Amino acid sequence: MNQTQQSVLVESLQTIFGEKSSSLISDTLPLLDWMELKGGQTLIQKNDTADAVYFVVSGRFRILKTDE
Repeated sequence: MNQTQQSVLVESLQTIFGEKSSSLISDTLPLLDWMELKGGQTLIQKNDTADAVYFVVSGRFRILKTDE
């Protein structure tokens, strides 16, 4: 993660968790990864193992249900 991405992420997390959460954010930041998805790209699928938390910094997610 570059410095600009890290700054955006810190600002976004402060918005979510509040300004007084700086120690939580600084402790957690090294564990986070920055991901960029293009429109239509799949992040997770049904039955994937739930092993992460995702924060949307910019854009939106869409949930698609397919009949199998």
